Amino acid sequence: MKKGRCSLCGGKLAGNRCRLCGLDNSFNDKERRYERESSVQGYVKEEKGRSDTVAEIKKKNVNNYVYKPGSSLKRTKNKVKPAPKERFMKYVSTLICIVAAISGLVSYLPEIKEDILHINSSTNEEISEETDTYAYVTREIPEEGTEFEEFLGPGFYQVGVHVPEGIYQIELADGRGSMTLYDEENVIFDYSLFGTDVVFEDEVVEKDDMRLYNGATFKIGEGVVLKLKTFNGQPLKQEFTENPLKDTIPVSGEYTVGADEVQEGIYNIRITSDEGSATITYKEGVSDYIWMEKETHQTEDMVYEENGCKNVVLPKGATVLFEGDGIYLEPCEDYYEVDYNTYSSRILTDSDRNC
Repeated sequence: MKKGRCSLCGGKLAGNRCRLCGLDNSFNDKERRYERESSVQGYVKEEKGRSDTVAEIKKKNVNNYVYKPGSSLKRTKNKVKPAPKERFMKYVSTLICIVAAISGLVSYLPEIKEDILHINSSTNEEISEETDTYAYVTREIPEEGTEFEEFLGPGFYQVGVHVPEGIYQIELADGRGSMTLYDEENVIFDYSLFGTDVVFEDEVVEKDDMRLYNGATFKIGEGVVLKLKTFNGQPLKQEFTENPLKDTIPVSGEYTVGADEVQEGIYNIRITSDEGSATITYKEGVSDYIWMEKETHQTEDMVYEENGCKNVVLPKGATVLFEGDGIYLEPCEDYYEVDYNTYSSRILTDSDRNC
């Protein structure tokens, strides 16, 4: 190795320290020497005929151990820093990578923003469609019409028969219970719970903009009386006629409609005891459970005697199980034409199953 050159890398020395790799070359003047090998790491210390081995420096940036004479072997750890030129090139390379990454991300920002806005818009549209009860109505109800107001208790009611078509305001008159609206033609299903108990956040005392279309069915559950009011009632589609069934019969246990003494028809189920129930299973396999209570509802505007469930349609082939004392089947006075072959009370399949 030329004088004035580093024994490790050949770089120029300044004060026995290499300007390129930073190695201290002053150890050449001492008794201890270092041997550099390509595959074996070690150091040799010559001291009183004894030799020890440690790892030799293999790379420019490994640790260099310098022996200092004394009573014991002491090792001073010196980090070999990269040369200024190498450090500069490293910083430049890192900076180029960062700039390239940022540039690539910026180029995609418009597309990412567009995708996010599209997803947000689609989500809002889905939520809007889910919460819009009247999204699929086939027509609008005329604004002009006649005023109609009625108190209704537990039972099944047909729009265009029991109440006129119209846009209604429905108020809680007394009690606590539900109203379920089912309209197949206009794809409307609405469930509302009326009451004044603050514990239940979903309870309401009134509901506006209830659109009742001809042909729709709604059911009022037990324990409640509701006030229905509209200012644009449309003409009724069907008038009540005389019920062909005349006799009121006591019932208990299970019956098959049309095969036993219970005939096909429209009935009021009346109870004389405090409570009772009826389970109707239609030919389609749909079952309706009707719970009934005896109660008097009274306010300043009305008195309503609740003693069962009104306007119950029993088609031929259905089975009915009556449970409780003092239950009667009473032919309904408000009789109307109904298609018994296709009738099933689908209003109960998804929510409240008590009348």
